[in-house]
Amino acid sequence: MNIATNTTDSTLIQELKKRSIDIVDISQNPRGAFLCWINPSDKDGFERQTKIVDYCVKNKKPLIIFDKYQEIPDDMVGYLVSNGAFLWEPAVRDRLFFSYQPVWGKIPKGITDTPLYDWTGATYDLANLSSPLQKIPSIEKYYKAIKDIGRHTVVAAECGNRAIDNEIERMGIHVCGRGDIQTTATVLIGTKEQYKTGYLDPNFLTYLESGIIPFLPEEHRWYYSIFTDLVINSTSDMDYFLSSLSRINYGLTTDIYSRIREHLPEFDVSNVADRIHTYLK
Repeated sequence: MNIATNTTDSTLIQELKKRSIDIVDISQNPRGAFLCWINPSDKDGFERQTKIVDYCVKNKKPLIIFDKYQEIPDDMVGYLVSNGAFLWEPAVRDRLFFSYQPVWGKIPKGITDTPLYDWTGATYDLANLSSPLQKIPSIEKYYKAIKDIGRHTVVAAECGNRAIDNEIERMGIHVCGRGDIQTTATVLIGTKEQYKTGYLDPNFLTYLESGIIPFLPEEHRWYYSIFTDLVINSTSDMDYFLSSLSRINYGLTTDIYSRIREHLPEFDVSNVADRIHTYLK
């Protein structure tokens, strides 16, 4: 089976190939398409995406679109659904017309498949790596509170909004370029709406694959079954873990992967490939 796609995710492409799904251009009359939504700021990517959507609509081909950052405008949602598109997003309480699909990754099958990271290379104990927009209360609760203890190094990645970066700096938290940050841990903070709908930081698996221990804010109640001990209810909880990570980080990493396999296999890229194959075949 041939499909069109705009994904550059080599892991997903490999899994699709295992299911005899080849990636082709729309000029080769693909069976359908799978898209990861791109907003208009990426002019070339958005233009290519539009051509694939138009091809599927005109030729009545099945189309799946994954809206990773919840950026598809409402009017476009209506247009896509009216033309038979299957929409995914990584929120448990998803929007009307969307189906839940978390951001995926290659989930180790067991402890022997989980890589050993060199945690000694981290220069910071805790770093905010997500966008701080509409998340200042959570930054105060989970980052400033740890900074104020005085035992741990805390940093935040620049967000591109100077006013917000300055606000974080005034909390006593150093702000620097993302490329300059090597951290042991992060907190998967969200907005009030994201806590309510179960929209988890879409880079969660990327952090985990990089050896960064992700703490879950207590407000993110949808994911307690995965994070268990790493659900943060108080500053003292996080203080304890940050002080102990050098001895327990590998165990925490393998535990998270184990609970993903048990409770949310939708995170596994192989299951995503199965889902795409089932819908487009």
